[in-house]
Amino acid sequence: MKRIIKSIFLIIVCFILLTACFGCSVGKVDVGSIPLSAEPVKLQSSDTSLHSCIADNMTEVSNSGLITLLYDQISSAVGVRVTNGEESKIWSSLPLITEGVEPDSEAAVLSLEVIHTGKKYFLNSQDNSLLYGGVHTSNSKNGFEVVYFITDNGECLKQIKPDSTDDEYKSAANGSILFKVITTYFLRDGCFYADMKWVNLGNEDDVLINIGFLEYFGAAKTAAEGDYIVVPDGSGAVIDTASEEEVPPVSIAVYGNDIGSTAQLSSVVAAYGMKNGNEAFAAVIEKGDAFASISANKANGGVGYNRVGPVFSFALTESDKETDEFRFVQSKVNDSVLIGFRFLSGTNATYAGMAAACREQLIRNYTLSTRSVNVTEYMPLMVNVIGKVKKSGFLGFDKELTDYNEAIDILGRLKSKGIDNVYLRYSGALAGGVNSRHAADAAVLTSMGGKSAIRELDKYASGLNFSVFYDIDLISDRSSLSALKNLGGSKHSVVFSGPLDDNSFDVAENRRYFTGVSSLENTVLSVLERFDSLDSSGYCLTDVGYCAFTESGNSLNRQDVVTAVAKKTAPLSTESPIMLRGGNFYAVKNADVISGLPMDCSRTATQSYISVPFVQIILHGIVEFTYDEINLSSNDKIDLLRCVEYGAVPGYVLTNDSFDDSDRYAELFSVEENLNSMYDSYSSVGAVLNDLRGSRITDHYAVMSGVYCTEYESTTRIYVNYTDTTVTVSGVTIEPMSFFRVN
Repeated sequence: MKRIIKSIFLIIVCFILLTACFGCSVGKVDVGSIPLSAEPVKLQSSDTSLHSCIADNMTEVSNSGLITLLYDQISSAVGVRVTNGEESKIWSSLPLITEGVEPDSEAAVLSLEVIHTGKKYFLNSQDNSLLYGGVHTSNSKNGFEVVYFITDNGECLKQIKPDSTDDEYKSAANGSILFKVITTYFLRDGCFYADMKWVNLGNEDDVLINIGFLEYFGAAKTAAEGDYIVVPDGSGAVIDTASEEEVPPVSIAVYGNDIGSTAQLSSVVAAYGMKNGNEAFAAVIEKGDAFASISANKANGGVGYNRVGPVFSFALTESDKETDEFRFVQSKVNDSVLIGFRFLSGTNATYAGMAAACREQLIRNYTLSTRSVNVTEYMPLMVNVIGKVKKSGFLGFDKELTDYNEAIDILGRLKSKGIDNVYLRYSGALAGGVNSRHAADAAVLTSMGGKSAIRELDKYASGLNFSVFYDIDLISDRSSLSALKNLGGSKHSVVFSGPLDDNSFDVAENRRYFTGVSSLENTVLSVLERFDSLDSSGYCLTDVGYCAFTESGNSLNRQDVVTAVAKKTAPLSTESPIMLRGGNFYAVKNADVISGLPMDCSRTATQSYISVPFVQIILHGIVEFTYDEINLSSNDKIDLLRCVEYGAVPGYVLTNDSFDDSDRYAELFSVEENLNSMYDSYSSVGAVLNDLRGSRITDHYAVMSGVYCTEYESTTRIYVNYTDTTVTVSGVTIEPMSFFRVN
């Protein structure tokens, strides 16, 4: 008996040691902290002349096509003059002084947030560099370079010459804050580019939290009717800068929030824009996109500026209200950031024109593919079939809702109904079910029919020209053993919600622990080997397009992680079609279908904050995207109209068996209850959209309240009427809650 007890004890000890070992696998991180409630130090002068510029002071530097690069030596502002016939427009990095409008002291080319000697400091290029004579300019190819020495101690800059070495600057700083920020501006192929990199020359323990760069490009206190800002919130949003309605400032984290970061809105693309009169610009962050948040502000009641631009976070931060701690770790940054601007005039100066310009820029820098959607004879229907789930509770048991043979039966019923093209996403088909194991361990489930049944499913789907995508998790696991840790030492996890828990059914939460990208290459090889023997149709990558994160323990910043994801997942697409869940653009290039692409803005829409299909216009024709789970919607008619308006593939979610044998469950998820509406959606949407699947959207606008028009490059227009009355547009009659196509 004693031997048995001793053996059990040793097993427990080994397990604890193993768990501890795994928990420490992310490496040791030197985490700093200051009181969360500490008052920050803001070093800012009241001299408004430092924070604006005069157009006549700007001198020409270079030209490319119809745009001219300008620079103001007095304010250190960079500008671009766009010539359109006899008219021209100047876009400046600082607000231009206009008659009757009093500037204020908030605008800057650069703004810095720094942790220094236990305090948080806010500095900027105008008050903490230009004022001290710390700005130096030199020419470069097709442009110029501006170097800012930004400090809390102007006296240290007076001790040295402008051409001093970095070591001499370090010596002069003598423990003060001193950051050297190098900005380079140039023109290429009719586009304006802004590059920025930095180095710490001051106190070596200082931590640079973030840098705002060109946040005030095009900023103005006033706006005319029709002026607006475009931000990448969800599907995209327009902020009407001419309206009197107040709109709170917005901050949108590109690719989602990092571990432990304060919750922000999220974006799948690092792009934004602004319209002013008959002119507009569209901007794409081409390097450093994973560090960026898009910040936008509306001048409310004459206070502040109408502006939009990026803030780059170069530290992993975490706010803990319970312990009153603001924790931080400096990220290792090896490259500069780069923003590309394109300028539009006249009828192209719209959010649709901006989206088209962003698409071309994203293709140029290889973020998006040059290919077009392969248009087949029939429009696809997206069907998400749920396999195995786990009931909630400590002793919650697994329940198989759709096994492999039942999935075959569902496909057969869809085909018999007249649905001739299906994208079948199979959730919970592998080990662990919906609460799946890491892809390296996600084997075929014997209880669901085993390898022979899943081979038969693939063979059957292939015979019908249907596509099957099996959910796999490449960088997360339901187990916490190999999880990354946040700055507080907790293991980083995210709860993935699904159709059942979204509708209040008693399923266990699907908590995913992120394991990082260090083993991603081996995981991909493992998946290829396992599924090659099964002749699998394709994969749905459920986690890699969901969010970006920092692996501090492995010295990988957010940019390193997204680059690794894009590179290391590419082999999966060489043999099989890929579906991507989430749609973050760093993972889109090799995808054939995107599931879960935002179809609305995340912030509540108002008359001045309007949801638009900015992201859909960028992607349409390059990759297909789906409007998921229409059958679970509180208003499936509106969702179907949105599919038509945005050019999306309609999607449904089904199970063969019931989770709880309730009438409500059957109404939502059963094949019998949804088959007719699925066919109606498939046939009606396919009739107007199928031949347009490979076409670019060239315009989108509101014809009147509740009525929208989407235009395609083939000169096709689709009108969608969300109102309860019949409307007539250009001689075309559109019935209530309906749509109409005009060629």
